[in-house]
Amino acid sequence: MKEETGLDLIKITGIFPASYNSSGMSDESVHIVLGYCIGTPSQEFLQDNEDIETFLVDTDDAEFIDDETKKWSTNARIITAFY
Repeated sequence: MKEETGLDLIKITGIFPASYNSSGMSDESVHIVLGYCIGTPSQEFLQDNEDIETFLVDTDDAEFIDDETKKWSTNARIITAFY
């Protein structure tokens, strides 16, 4: 969490089972972790080849991820469906 976002994970509230990012193309899988973080979003710990934008979203604002004019990861879209 710290490397990608600059935030410190302080409590895990749930972990989804591993899922594949791209079936048939690779054996890479991810776990989605739900939890609480503290700190200020930062790009300080990113590697030169990483382009990650971190922003905080509360449950009322989660609907904007359904905006079809923006590209979002499938995982982000699925998680926001809970809100």
